[in-house]
Formats: sequence, structure tokens, C-alpha cells
Amino acid sequence: MQQTPDSIALGLLGLLALCLPSSALATIQDPAALERGLDSVSVEGLEADLSFIASDEMRGRDTPSNEQRIAARFLRERVQRLGFDSGGRYGFISEYHLSFLQLDSEASHLTVGETRLVFGRHYVFSRMNDMGDLTTEGDLLSIGEGRVSDLRKNALKGKWAVCQSTGKSMRRLIREVTDAGAIGLLILPQDGDDVLARHKRNVDSMKVGRLMKYQPVEFPTLTMTASGAQTLLAACGLDELPDLGKSLRAEASEVRRITDPRGHRYFENVIAFWPGSDPELSKEVIIISAHYDHVGVRGGNVYNGADDNGSGTVGVLGIADALAAYGPMQRSVALIWVSAEEKGLLGSRCWTQRPWLSAGCRPIANINIDMIGRNAPDEILITPTKNGSVSKHYNGLVRLIESFGKQEGFRRFKSADDYWRRSDHMNFADNLGLPVTFLFADVHKDYHKHTDEVHLIDFDKMRRVVRMVLRALDAMQAPPLEISAKPAPSQEAFEAQMRRGMVADDLERWRLIADHYQRASGKYPRNLSELMRSEVLLESGLGRPGLERDPWGNMYELKSGDDGVLLTCEGSDGRKGGEGEAADTVVR
Repeated sequence: MQQTPDSIALGLLGLLALCLPSSALATIQDPAALERGLDSVSVEGLEADLSFIASDEMRGRDTPSNEQRIAARFLRERVQRLGFDSGGRYGFISEYHLSFLQLDSEASHLTVGETRLVFGRHYVFSRMNDMGDLTTEGDLLSIGEGRVSDLRKNALKGKWAVCQSTGKSMRRLIREVTDAGAIGLLILPQDGDDVLARHKRNVDSMKVGRLMKYQPVEFPTLTMTASGAQTLLAACGLDELPDLGKSLRAEASEVRRITDPRGHRYFENVIAFWPGSDPELSKEVIIISAHYDHVGVRGGNVYNGADDNGSGTVGVLGIADALAAYGPMQRSVALIWVSAEEKGLLGSRCWTQRPWLSAGCRPIANINIDMIGRNAPDEILITPTKNGSVSKHYNGLVRLIESFGKQEGFRRFKSADDYWRRSDHMNFADNLGLPVTFLFADVHKDYHKHTDEVHLIDFDKMRRVVRMVLRALDAMQAPPLEISAKPAPSQEAFEAQMRRGMVADDLERWRLIADHYQRASGKYPRNLSELMRSEVLLESGLGRPGLERDPWGNMYELKSGDDGVLLTCEGSDGRKGGEGEAADTVVR
């Protein structure tokens, strides 16, 4: 869990469903299949899966991390062996991109004369938003303690300004040297100033990376460490900083690189699809979701997140096992494991804003599972509730699940309305308009601590939650299914949203490939054909089958400029202009 601060008749049917007694909702559709599914859910199986997902070797499954990618592939292999279909556009792994800035510390350096200085040892950047791709070259000129107004006109133009720190804020000085035409600023520290200690948090964050918006570096400002200042002066053949306006008689070249062009990095959700057996009902998809990320390593401690949300992750695997034993239901089921929940529900936000399901399918409901392995064995929390703070979202799906509680040993359902905005169901409700429910066993003393470990998990409670969800899925197979006072998005509306997302994803992917092309060749491709013929398309790992054509079969268009590319989709009609789905989409 994230830590925070149609018609009238259809509407009446939905309201009627909300008022139906539990027994009317909870009708078993296939008793033998249900029994097989229920019997397949075991404590031993859940414990085996969680012992891997929440092991020290997975290093807290942070977003992003290599260990999280391993977890994604573990989930993929598990459901593949069970016979699930892939649920993403290009497979089980469904990629989405976010702006993630990480300094390439090997490629970033400062050279003075023939001497190479190292980031994080000899110098640091003053601000987190100083990360980007930049090369700055020029002579070095002393400005002493920063009396820029005493310099002759144009003295700094095209040069690096080198100053001695006075311990005061450098904002005004940065504005003055920028106005004077300097290309950058090097700041030498005061005696006793431990620059590395003062900037350690930022330096570590730059090396590890952070989710943040990319902005071009406007003016390079470097703060030298004590050893860095000595090395710089020695490279210039000097013992101390010359007087104001004097040259240091050397040229400096600073190169900084981030690992991904413009900070565009791809992250991974995992999606498995269990197709329904009914020719019509199989087009309706029930989504079961859980986030599989946690918070990684902090202060040398691995935060394994056994309950948060290893329990939900493995609970959905338990549902996969149960579905494999049950066999095809009439309706389809999609299992979605999302990442970056701990960063602000980002994985589910990206999927629900740009959803993708197999042709002809549309989502009709979401059940989200988060932290189901701790606290009282006979209690579970649920949201939305009928009379709570998010009662406008209350729906028959909640009543349906509640109707199975006692069969699985849950004496009472408490309200989780206070957590409505803190897990992924919210995005399925807000962005797709789906009826949703959230199952949650509440926080505890080990929440978001490195003590959230496997040996503390109540696996029998997990087993009973999984069985309760399977009972609900079975009961949701009879037509018609009315679990909400308002209808889920129509097939037409959902497919239009899906096509918009595909266009946006494709254009962003082509822009990123073009950025890789520019890095390799020093220029942007003239057109899409040139980019498609380049080795970069293969080397970047970003190419996908049919990526050059939009959802209507028309070619995307790429035009090159001095500072980037212009990518265009001309919409459903394949002509410039238009409205609705015929409208142009442009990415710069």
C-alpha cells in the first residue's frame, strides 16, 4: 500500500442489484469447478511463492530495480505454466514509461587540461534538477569572491566563471554570471567545508535515480570538494585562485549524462488473461489487481514487504492456481500485477489511462488486493462501504464479496474507506469508471519497516481471502451481471480510449528511439524510414512489431528539426485535421 500523507432502465436494474439480498447475489454457477478451484488453494503453495517474492535476494522489489524485473518474470513464468494467455499488447510484460532521472556517473566527468575529475569525489551538482545531457567547454576565468560588476565588459562571455565560496547563497551570483555571458560556474569551497557530506543525499539520489520530471539543464553549476579544488588548481599550474578577472590558463570541459535520454525509462506491469468460454460474455473482463512492488533497501536494511504487498501479489497467484483448476469461466478474467504503487499508484494509473485488452473485450469490474496477511484472522477490511466517506462508489460487488465472508471464516468486514485513495482500485474507478472493491487486512507495527517479514504472515488468512475472491468470481458468471447503479464503459468508448493510448505509447516510443539515434550519431533522423533502417532500432530494444503503423493501419510521420523530432498520427481518416478519432496527435 502507498504510504501518504445508459438508460433509466439500466440504472434501475443496477440500483435493484444493490438492494438484492446476499443469497440472491451469491449463486454458485458451477459447483464442481468451484470445488476444484477452492481445493487448489493451499497454505504451502502461498508460502512457497511468498518466500521467494519477499526474500532478501529480491531486495525489496523497488521501482525501478533489477530485482523487481526478476519478480515480474517470476510472475510471468508462473502463469504461463498454468496455461494463461498474455494480457498485454506485446506479451505478459506490459511496459509504460515515466520520467526517471539517473546520472550516468561513469560517463559524467570534468576535464581540466589533461586532468580528469570525478563526480561525487572532486565535485557535485548543486541541485537535483541539474541532471541531463550536456557538454560545456570553455576557458576558466576567476571572479574571486563573486564581484562580477568589477569585471570588464564581455570578460566572461563564453567562459567558465570560477569563484571562491563565501558561504552565502549563490542564486544571485548565478544570475549575474549568466547575464554576463558565462557558460557555467565552478565554486571552490571554504576551508573546512565538507562538501560531500553536505551534498551526500543528493549525490546518492542522483546515482540511484529518482522519479522526477526532466528539464534541460539551463546553467551548469559545479561545487568543488576540497580535493577537487586542489586538483583543479594543480591542473592549471596554480596553488590558489588568481585575482578577479585573471585567467586560470586552462580550458575545462564538463560532460554530464543521464542513463536514459530525457529521462524516459520503461517500467513493467504484468498481465495474464484467462479467456472466458461464452461467445458473448467472454468479452466482459473482470480485473483482479495487486501491486508487486515495495520500497527497496533503506539504510542498509532490506524492506522485504512480505505483507505489503507480497501477500497481495502471491494472493493473485493463488487466484491464478484456482482458475487453472476451475477451468474457463463464462466471463474472462485478467490478473494485473502493477508496479510503482509505492511511488504514487503510478503503474495502475498508467494502465487505466492507456488500457489494453484483447480485441472485442472491455473491463466490467475490479477487485484489488493489498496487504491480506496480518492482524485478526476473522477480520478483513473492505471499501467502498454503503454509509462511509466514499459511499458514492458503493456497489453490488462489495455486497457480493461480503456474502461469502462467513463461509471463509470472516466474522466481520470493517471499513477501509480511509484507504480509498491509497491503493490501485482508485485508478480503476476514476479512470475507467468501473465498480471496484478493495480487500485489505489493515496496517500493523511492521508496516513500511524492514521487519515486515514472511514468518509473520498468516497464510491461512491469505488462503481464505483467495477462496473468497474465487467464490465471488464464480458468482459473477451468470447473465446479466448488474453490480453497479451506473453502467461500465461501453465497448465503443473503451476501444476508443484504448486506441488513444496506443497512439500515445507508439509516438512516445518513436521519440525515445529518435533520442537514442541522436546520441549515437549526433543528429536526428530525417524521417521514419531512416530511423527504421538504423541499427539503433534493434540496439535500443524499443522496437515492436508493427510499431510504424497506427491502430487504423496508417503510417506515423516523423520530421526532423534542429532540436528534436516532430511525430504525427493523422487519426482514423489518415488526413491532416479532423475531429474525434480523426484528429491529429502530435508529439515533439
